[in-house]
Amino acid sequence: MSVSPQPSATPAPPANVPSAGSTSAIASGWSFDYGFFGVALGLVVLVGLVSWLYLPPHRQTPGNHPPDGAAAVATIGGRHRQLIDFSLTERSGRTVTRHDLDGQILVVSFVFTGCSLNCRRVNDRMEQIQQRVLDVPDVRLLSFTVDPQSDSPSALGQFAAGYHADTDRWWFLTGDKTAVYQVIETCFLCRSPELAGIIPGGFGQIDHILLLDAAGTVRGSFNGTSARAADEILAGITRLRAEAKPL
Repeated sequence: MSVSPQPSATPAPPANVPSAGSTSAIASGWSFDYGFFGVALGLVVLVGLVSWLYLPPHRQTPGNHPPDGAAAVATIGGRHRQLIDFSLTERSGRTVTRHDLDGQILVVSFVFTGCSLNCRRVNDRMEQIQQRVLDVPDVRLLSFTVDPQSDSPSALGQFAAGYHADTDRWWFLTGDKTAVYQVIETCFLCRSPELAGIIPGGFGQIDHILLLDAAGTVRGSFNGTSARAADEILAGITRLRAEAKPL
């Protein structure tokens, strides 16, 4: 009986010797790794930038320390930011000046009527604070628009109505863009070119609520999107009122 010859087997390449085409496979593997690490590095840089722009500085400054729960606020020349003289328009149409706020503890936020969800969360916190200081006559809530060109008194009035803002307790301020921005930048927030196309005026940390003592000194900055913000600010108000009482 004849037996058909078997085809000769092709020997397998040694384990440590790359087969044909393996060079391109290795090269493409390195290319993938570089792409992955490039994306990861980009995300780290982005997170760092956002944190630097939006999160409050974690440092203590000379003089008055912030109330419990507040981040230390930026200073100018080693001094705490101070409310300057101004004349702006409240949503009711009345003119409000620095003199109208003398001797009052101020809770300050920043708005624009076309704002996103975060901005509205801040206003929710302000509404909570308003309800809890109804019987505290020396506390005033202020909301400065960062978009005065769009936010007319009537636009702010409609916006404020959505949060049951009391016209005698919680004021929404607008006016000439230069005048509004001078107050915000001098007294409260820094501006960043990176945010110019995202936030009106390019202001950072507009989701924070600031607490000023009766002398108009900025004493604390609170994350207005935090569920604890109202409690922390109320505790800060209690502390500031205690400081103001004569011994």
